[in-house]
Amino acid sequence: MKKVKSLFIIVSLLFSLFLVSCNGECEHDYEVSAVNIEVTCLTDGEVVKKCTKCGDTVTETVVAVGHQIQEATCYEVKHCTVCFEKFGTELTDHVYGEWYTHREATCEVSGSERRKCTLCGQIESKSINALGHDYSDWDITIEATCDTDGSREKICSICNDKVIEPIKGEHQFGEWEILQNPTCQNIGLRSHECDKCDHVEREEIPVSDHSYEEWEIMEEATCTSEGTEKNKCINCDAIITRSTPKAEHNFSDWENIEDALCSKYGLKTHECSVCHKVEEQLIEKLDHQYETIDGAIICSICHNNSEVYESLKAIFDKLVLDVDDKDGIVLPSEINEYEIKWQSLNHSIALDDGTVYARAKGEKVVYKALVEINGNICEFMKEVEIPNIDISSIEWCWSSYYGKKVPEQIATDMRYQWKNYANDTCSVVGYESSNTNIMTHDGEIFQQVYDQYVTVTCHLKIGKVIGSFTRDVKVLGFTPNQRLEMVVEWLPTVIEQIQNNERNTLPLTHELYGTSISWFSLEAGVVAGNGVFVRPTEQKDIMLNCTVTSGMYVRDLEFQLEAIGGNTTEFDQLREWIKGQIPSRILGTRNYVLANDAFDYQIRTNDHGVLNLIDGTLPVVDRSMLIDINKAGWKNQFWGSRTFNTDLHPSVPQSILDKMLYTGYQNPNPENILWITVHESGMPRVGNDALLLAKVQMESALGLRDRAASWNYQVDENVIYQSFEDEVICWHAGDGTAALGNGNNNSIGIEMCINEDGNYDGAMHMDAKLIAMLLHKYNLTLENVKRHYDWSGKICPNYMIVTGRWNEFLNLVDKEYTAMKLLKDANVTWTVTTDDNQNTEEVLKTYFTKGGSTLWFSKKVYEKVTLHITMTVELKGEVFTHSNDLTLYPNV
Repeated sequence: MKKVKSLFIIVSLLFSLFLVSCNGECEHDYEVSAVNIEVTCLTDGEVVKKCTKCGDTVTETVVAVGHQIQEATCYEVKHCTVCFEKFGTELTDHVYGEWYTHREATCEVSGSERRKCTLCGQIESKSINALGHDYSDWDITIEATCDTDGSREKICSICNDKVIEPIKGEHQFGEWEILQNPTCQNIGLRSHECDKCDHVEREEIPVSDHSYEEWEIMEEATCTSEGTEKNKCINCDAIITRSTPKAEHNFSDWENIEDALCSKYGLKTHECSVCHKVEEQLIEKLDHQYETIDGAIICSICHNNSEVYESLKAIFDKLVLDVDDKDGIVLPSEINEYEIKWQSLNHSIALDDGTVYARAKGEKVVYKALVEINGNICEFMKEVEIPNIDISSIEWCWSSYYGKKVPEQIATDMRYQWKNYANDTCSVVGYESSNTNIMTHDGEIFQQVYDQYVTVTCHLKIGKVIGSFTRDVKVLGFTPNQRLEMVVEWLPTVIEQIQNNERNTLPLTHELYGTSISWFSLEAGVVAGNGVFVRPTEQKDIMLNCTVTSGMYVRDLEFQLEAIGGNTTEFDQLREWIKGQIPSRILGTRNYVLANDAFDYQIRTNDHGVLNLIDGTLPVVDRSMLIDINKAGWKNQFWGSRTFNTDLHPSVPQSILDKMLYTGYQNPNPENILWITVHESGMPRVGNDALLLAKVQMESALGLRDRAASWNYQVDENVIYQSFEDEVICWHAGDGTAALGNGNNNSIGIEMCINEDGNYDGAMHMDAKLIAMLLHKYNLTLENVKRHYDWSGKICPNYMIVTGRWNEFLNLVDKEYTAMKLLKDANVTWTVTTDDNQNTEEVLKTYFTKGGSTLWFSKKVYEKVTLHITMTVELKGEVFTHSNDLTLYPNV
């Protein structure tokens, strides 16, 4: 093909030469043969053209013609169609067509509309709201009654959708009846009954005010200070106080100090044997013994001229002492050129210089005037009644200055204002306390754990007038935080006494400051009930954990006891331990939950408390609901570790044991069980007991439920059910099964029931019995007891954590653990009697309901009942006994 093409070209050239040569003149046919300068839209170009016939060439200019503009559209910006240069970045709006329905709307589902751009095909959508049902009126299908719900229905005219709604019947209740009166600690309860169906509805009554007993004298009133009485609430520790009036002085008989003369009064006094206050009383003057000497009438006793004396007396008899709002009682300094010295005989009303107490309005003060006549002192008496005195200026000083330093309540020493005021015109005479047992006159206070009340009187002076102002002051009791701090400061002294073997009890409160003190130790058996401290048989270091609670304030403390015990026998230990096993008071628990079953709050009650007649026996475990993992056919197998390909607890290397416990810790048992993990079921409603939880696990294994969880035991106040053998890995701790030594792989999981128709405290005790048994069985200690929270951070056991009762629970475990150790080979008997009934079985049946194992739950009582309880232990020929009174209190 290439050869043919070449031949054609050669022939064409020969033919062209022939034409040229024939004609002699060429009709040029130019074609562009080369481009010297490229032409652009804006610049000229240059090309070389060559004749296709003769080969002649010419050079031509190609003129630029400018950009060929294409305007912007919704999909292209403005640009040149030749060189494609862009002018700007703006696009135009789409040019849409009409909207059309893409999807029809229904009653419940939204529809949509669309439209399309005629230029680029862009589609825009918008929603069409659902039409909404067009329901008919309600039609009653089943009438409601008091006991059964009814129903009603309505139908949509568009889609025929039917809505069925229950109708709750309303009861016709009668009057409320009080079932349990409220107290200052516990809520009350009332009920009313439907007149139609006998349905009973109950409602709580808020707590009431305190119920106080008889007033008790704390400080006897004296003649100088008010007394103090206190009153304590019979249901709690609340205390109120009040002041009692000052007592009368206990004066001695009158004693003459100065004999009366004709020119002067005599004086007699008596003294209070309590406060040593001395009162004075004048003795009337004697009559003059006048005689005539050298024509003058002279008293033979005082030698005064009768004329001079009687004239002065006449003047004094007529003398009226004025009282001024500023200058007080105006006392003249001389009469008839005789100098006068004045003495007040009532300094609580007026002073020697005439200064007067304005508060003494209507009272009388007696002044003694002393006049020297012929070298003899003659005395005359004047009585002044105190009128109403204007003290508005002194009141201003009090309200503006001094009174601001006397607050209505204080918790520290009073800081009185002593400086003068108003350009030194107003000054302080003194401050006075009505009860120096509460506050001294100088303002020093003596705080107690309760509030106290005292009256402070301030005496202010302007000129020669004293105004007295009083203010009732509450001396605040120690705040809960102050009491806590003082107890915290005191406790090291207690620990030092324990360390030095000077005491064997741990305080549960402070005699003066109150507070609640609880103790716990991971060393089993050393903290018995009732604050009894039991020294171990082997000498060792012990850490004591202490929680001090005062109101809303809580402080956790740790105390290290070094080299404690070692000289104590097993019998000594048992003798001390049983002293802590009979409580003086027991409390039950009532838990309240929200509609979604979440925990709301908890109160303690006087009924449903737990009396544990502990004897060291092991609790019975019901294995009737056991899931045998070796049995084929289980639909769901929510157990075992897929990571380690085992259903049983895997072995834990020493490195992990060292890290999780302590260096050198040895695997405690062949089953590789390191922990006991405590849970609460989270199922508070009626019927959610241990049997139900065991059924839940069985149904899960059978495939009837799909709950990917499992646990070894479930426990309530009456029974313990085991669902899996101890050595089986269960899924309960929330930390997976991929890590050795963790909650799922190496612990036994126990779910404790919290159903509201059970006994929460009873379930805690039964749980503690089970855990104590497992600790002994697998060579574990209290340190090996964990919460679900410790593995995954979930707040579980929820109630124990939220209410701060975890250490209380561990103490219950400690109690059972120690009992199983100390009482293992012992014979334990209990007697429970009252003053009226010596039959233990009958007393227990009267005041308690039987729970699981050794547990008894207190019934409601309507008056205080005192039980006399004795625990007797026979061990290896020795008999140990301890008695204590347990008081049951009503909730009213």
